[in-house]
Parts: sequence; C-alpha cells; structure tokens
Amino acid sequence: MIIMGERDLKEIFELMHEKLTNLAVGDGFSRWINEAREFTFDDAKKQGDNFLFEKLTIVIFYGGFKAKTVDEKWPNIKKAFDDFDICKIAGYDEDSVNQIVHHTPGIIRHEGKIRATVHNAKKVVEIQRKYGSFADYIESFEDRSIQANELIKKFKFLGRETVWDYLKSIGFDAIKPDVHVRRILFRLGLISDRESNSKIIKEVFKIADRMSKSTGERLGVIDATIWFYGADRPKEIKKPICGKETELLCDECYLTKFCKHLSKYTK
Repeated sequence: MIIMGERDLKEIFELMHEKLTNLAVGDGFSRWINEAREFTFDDAKKQGDNFLFEKLTIVIFYGGFKAKTVDEKWPNIKKAFDDFDICKIAGYDEDSVNQIVHHTPGIIRHEGKIRATVHNAKKVVEIQRKYGSFADYIESFEDRSIQANELIKKFKFLGRETVWDYLKSIGFDAIKPDVHVRRILFRLGLISDRESNSKIIKEVFKIADRMSKSTGERLGVIDATIWFYGADRPKEIKKPICGKETELLCDECYLTKFCKHLSKYTK
C-alpha cells in the first residue's frame, strides 16, 4: 500500500472527474454528482418513510446484480410491491408473496430478497410504533458506525457494504466500499487488498476521507466518481475505464502515472 500526499489524492480525483465528464452521456453523470453534493437526510426525510423504505429495498436488490438490470426492472418491482406502501407490504400473507415470486412478470425473481422485503416492512412498522417514524429511528444514532451496525442487525439482506450504499442514498455523507471502488483503489496502491473484509473497508474509509478533505467534496461525490470510473453505466458514461481485467482501457486512462497495477506489466 502506497501512502500518497494530499496533492496526489486531489489530482487523482480531478483526473477521474475530468475523464468521466468527457465520457458523459447527456447530463446523467452531472446530475448524479450534483445530487451527491446537495442531497441530505433532511431532504430524504421530507419524502416520508415509504421513500426511505424504497431506498432500502433497491439497495438490497442491487446486491449481486448489475445496477442497470435492477434499474430497468424497478418500475415493475415497485408496482408489484404496491409502490412501497410499508403498511400494505407488512400485511402480505404467503399467497401474496407467492404471487410476486411466481406470477409477476418483469421483476427480479429472487425469492430471498422478495421475502426479505416483506420481513423488512414488518420491522419498519415495529420501528414506527416505537419511534414515531422510520426517519426518526434512522436519525436517532449519533455514531455512524453504530447506526450502520444496527441497520444490518435489523434488516435482512443488508450487509456491511450495502448498508453504506443505503445511508448514502438517503443523504448521509458516506462511501460504499464495493467491488468497483476497492478494485480501483487497490490498483492505485491506496489500499492493501481488493477483497472485502473489515480491514480493507476501514482502509477504503480512511483514503476516501483524506480525498474528501483534500478536494473539499463530500464522500458521496468521491464515491460516485471512483465508482463510475470502473462501473458499467451506459446511460451515464459511455464506457468504464478501469473495469474488469478483460475490460481495462489503460491507453485511455488519465491515472497511469499513479497506477501500480499497470506498472507490473510495463517494467
């Protein structure tokens, strides 16, 4: 793992952002970045508990699937779950679940996640009875790590990576240490491994925090920029630059002078 100075971290971010801006399709990428800069939990809270629950559910469905696949099917999934009306979903019986699993067209037929959605809705109803609202419960934690751990304990199919995606999606300033972020930071020598474990997640958080301070950008902006640099998102970016081994576009990358992965093949 390489210890880089603040100036280098700032340059890495700026070069990634510049390349992504050049590869942008329409205004999708800029809108994503602007939301990461401006959207806060106060904004999410105003949209109500059903909105917060839908965000929880889409993050859970993203796990193990390409984001674009989930996005394409999401209107059908939302319709199948009564527009994420928490009270209605919490009241689903076995027949209702089987109808979604076996007879609803155009959705992701992952029975575990479908059942988890019903279970999680029941948990939210319990929370609402105790705290007054789901929003008040989420906001009740002063420490972000405790907040993340409690959400993982409470909700099915929410893990140590996806919980940070959820918090980010509802306006908290966070980075998700997912496969794309870890892969790019590892290739740059900024973290010691690309695999997901508690040590590497802490390394991701530390380097992202330093990059945030060096650039003045929120963690959510750091997250989006690194993620788009390696993720397949054709609606926003023409092509990923630092993707899988078979999809690397090193000749187009702006980060080659920093890249430890590339240096292995050019010595």
